[in-house]
Amino acid sequence: GLILHVSASSIKFLEVAEELEIKKKDSQGLVREFTVSQLEDFLLDGMHVQDLITTADKQYIVRHELENIRALEEDTHVPGYPTLTLYEGQSIVQVCLHWQLLDSIYPLHDLEALEKLGNKWYWALFENQPFGEF
Repeated sequence: GLILHVSASSIKFLEVAEELEIKKKDSQGLVREFTVSQLEDFLLDGMHVQDLITTADKQYIVRHELENIRALEEDTHVPGYPTLTLYEGQSIVQVCLHWQLLDSIYPLHDLEALEKLGNKWYWALFENQPFGEF
């Protein structure tokens, strides 16, 4: 199968967090729906924009966006697989996972974890690759 690596920019995470009405604590201590236009209200003392959206939020956002890549009326089959029928509105990623065209979905936006994994991966020349650490 194929492995699809997907992440997003910081601004895209913020925009989709707003679309999904993700709740965050604001500077007044209230938990409310995050909005990009009021970004400053959600940045607590010493907090950077990159810290606002947690790893769990990012995983949820990426998963949500992937699962919402839907077949259109004219999409009759998975591209390159004419025997795998698609129906309008069907999640293309779910179909690809079901038929094992995609092996897994890994969150790659956690830069620290990704860097550690990369080091292990590249230095494991004579060992098994660290697949279990995804």
